[in-house]
Amino acid sequence: MKKLLISLLCYSSITMAETRPWTDEEKYWGTALGVALLADWSSTRYAARHGWDGVIENNILLGSTPSVSKLDRHFVIGIPLLYFGLDQIDKNRKYFIMGATAIEFVAARNNARVGLRFQF
Repeated sequence: MKKLLISLLCYSSITMAETRPWTDEEKYWGTALGVALLADWSSTRYAARHGWDGVIENNILLGSTPSVSKLDRHFVIGIPLLYFGLDQIDKNRKYFIMGATAIEFVAARNNARVGLRFQF
């Protein structure tokens, strides 16, 4: 994990000057993505704090019943990496952001459907 983070930091220092600024529409979608990510994170944390009573996590990176600390690590590392990756996309960035937003919105909606609360 340390090697991955160091590699990303080195790569980012080389490529940050080459990325184009986000358009206003990309910023709006990026904000929607952030809201959806926080909703997914908070509702999944709720499940972890309450013992995964009758629900399982579908993210294969996390396993079926991750701990709160594992969830926190996943989101604290994953969110900046996601935005860094999106920043590196030049063409069709908006569509990648829209796709990620849709995925996260569906995850948060499914969490709400099974009775998970949006609560940190």
